[in-house]
Amino acid sequence: MKPWFVCALLALALVAGCGSSATSPANSAELRVINASPGTGPIDVYLQTTLAVDSLPYSAANPYVFVQSGTVDVAVRSHGAINVLLETGPSFTVGAFYTFAVTGPSGALTDVFLTDDTTSAASGNFKLRMVHLAPAGSAMDLYYTGPSDDLTTATPIATAVAFTGSTGYLTPPIGTSRIRVTQAGTKTVLIDSGTLTFTTGQVSTLFVIGNPTNGGGAPYSGEFLSP
Repeated sequence: MKPWFVCALLALALVAGCGSSATSPANSAELRVINASPGTGPIDVYLQTTLAVDSLPYSAANPYVFVQSGTVDVAVRSHGAINVLLETGPSFTVGAFYTFAVTGPSGALTDVFLTDDTTSAASGNFKLRMVHLAPAGSAMDLYYTGPSDDLTTATPIATAVAFTGSTGYLTPPIGTSRIRVTQAGTKTVLIDSGTLTFTTGQVSTLFVIGNPTNGGGAPYSGEFLSP
């Protein structure tokens, strides 16, 4: 089974690319939010009681927004609701970029807080990270191969990435390639990118998202965002 793969190297760069269009306020960082919680519906995200992300639908990411550096209260609510579903207080560093992913089943939300790397890899390589946000998904392996390479003889570049886990940034070689995600320890393909081309300086993250109709399990989708 090869579920659809959101190839966002170009399209989503317009939606959630690195950096806000406004001039950066003093002592600020930047934050994007991903809604990966099946069954929760659209969410609102508040930073220090101020609405920062409004009605973010499932599997979507918002453009980066500015956030004051230091420890900031982050609260998640169903869109238009008063009750807080998830609240945490991460720390933000001036000039840094972050991703705050909301995942887990409705009524038992959890967050994945990531620092986004905006620096380039060495010439001839690019940066690639995978983040597992599918609540009902088992651990997964990540393969980076040529477009027509036989998976049965390929070696994964990351193994056994569990729910809420991340590979960190890897630095595979640039060029025309193919990304496949499998059930850990097997060659059972869960996500297949088809043919992609990566270039020097590119920084990309593959977010694994579950199907909202069955609690965030298969079939899975892969959403590619930069960085």
